[in-house]
Amino acid sequence: MAVKITRYGTMLVAMIAILLVFLPWYSHHMQQRSLKQAEMGFQAEALHTAEKAVTYNPLSVDALFVIAGARQRLGRVQDARRALVRATELEPQNYETWKQLAVYERDYWDEPELARQHFQRAVSLNPHDKQLCMEAGLEAEC
Repeated sequence: MAVKITRYGTMLVAMIAILLVFLPWYSHHMQQRSLKQAEMGFQAEALHTAEKAVTYNPLSVDALFVIAGARQRLGRVQDARRALVRATELEPQNYETWKQLAVYERDYWDEPELARQHFQRAVSLNPHDKQLCMEAGLEAEC
């Protein structure tokens, strides 16, 4: 009896390991598919595909960036904001999450003060990135 449990346990562990390897890859695949759909003008489909990507890898900030873009293009501004804020919550030490939030605040939502604060946060996390400093308008601080 112990041998059967061990064999089934081993099979279960192997299946879980395969899923854990497969899901991030599939999430990335879905993100790329969503971006292509958006480029082709299929915004609703792009959003649906991006949401599936997050389902497969809920810790992927890249998938959240894709969702934010799709929601923004569909006029769902608050939903786009929630996706970007979620990205900053998942990876608060990742300058890219703060940069993406700041870009939307500056370019789409007319919130220059919030954009400035979030760009400063991004630059503080990655102070040697000259391109980031230029985009943030903080060349003097880098």
